[in-house]
Amino acid sequence: MTLRGIRLFLAGAAFAGACVAAPARAEDEPIEGDSVVARVGGDEILFSEVVGAVYSLPEDTRAKTSFDELYAGALQQRIDGQLVFRAAVAAGLRDTRAHARAMAAFERRTLADAWLRREVAARVSEDSARARYDEILADAGDRTELRARRIVAADAAEAQRIYARLAAGEDFAEVARASGFPGADRGGDLGWFSEGAMLPEIVAVARGLAPGQVSAPFPTEFGWHLLKLEGIRPLSVPPYGELQESILRRLRDEAVRAVLAELREATPVQRFDRDGSPLE
Repeated sequence: MTLRGIRLFLAGAAFAGACVAAPARAEDEPIEGDSVVARVGGDEILFSEVVGAVYSLPEDTRAKTSFDELYAGALQQRIDGQLVFRAAVAAGLRDTRAHARAMAAFERRTLADAWLRREVAARVSEDSARARYDEILADAGDRTELRARRIVAADAAEAQRIYARLAAGEDFAEVARASGFPGADRGGDLGWFSEGAMLPEIVAVARGLAPGQVSAPFPTEFGWHLLKLEGIRPLSVPPYGELQESILRRLRDEAVRAVLAELREATPVQRFDRDGSPLE
């Protein structure tokens, strides 16, 4: 099969990268075009498993080594892994309680994950993401963003001295740069911000200023501040394409929390103390 054929093959298959036999696919039908590339005893190793192991390697590893070399190594790993697996079964480890517990735990994780993914997929869609974006736009409404500079003084007395210098005409950004607080090298520039993204005291003072105006000194938990409002603009909302993935992640998180809340409500759960006694 050519490299292009391999890539096309991969597009329609699900692969595992471990050296032991891959877990069974959800579908019982074999992948079209798949083939048996080795038999270990009576166990078959499929082409899809080996190629999947190759493509699960880090990209830089694949870039440094030819596909044929990687394929040969992955096939040998599959064979060796199957040999070890068969030896473990022959030794009776499949019949131990430890194996049964491990398989039960694996089944719980696998089925729980599959069910939860299905439930979330049923609740989160492109339409729901678009609807959430429309809510974000509506919430932005007439809200505005502010841009300001700040100077942080050590105490009230120093803040008053700086305020006097500014009132006498000294440049706010230059005074900020000479003051030595974090961000002073940027002239105290805070950039554009909105409510919730900045200290409430700074937002409140900034909203009471006109562009170009300097505030009187005011205290915050981080020291005494002086503020200069540089500008006001409508709240900027990025286009849907830039927010789509973050919106979908948030919707999925919300869906998971909702599903768990429903399950907790529907099923009684009794907790016990560490010694096994019932908790009140």
